[in-house]
Amino acid sequence: MKKMDAVSRKAKNKLLVLHGELGTWANVAERLSTPQNKINRGQLHQIVKGKRPASNHILQALDMPARLVLVPVCPYCGKVHPPSRRHVSSNPALLKFIREVAVPFLAARDHD
Repeated sequence: MKKMDAVSRKAKNKLLVLHGELGTWANVAERLSTPQNKINRGQLHQIVKGKRPASNHILQALDMPARLVLVPVCPYCGKVHPPSRRHVSSNPALLKFIREVAVPFLAARDHD
């Protein structure tokens, strides 16, 4: 079993306080659930036992900030986009093909 991260530890402490106030995990789950965001008592019990990390919708229900994911910034354009959408200049084979085949073909086509 993995060690519990700081966010999950804080969520665990808040859940234990709520459990002390409300008495059962079912009552805690009912208090934290919304019509759009259902939380079941099993999820809460697993978080407290350290078997699963607190997900963002549970953190939101506990009025805690969501977990953030670090993503790399593109060195060519400075924006964040999926790695599958690379720029032409980041693919040497494609750049070579464009230089040797595509540019001369397009230039010859434009002059005819």
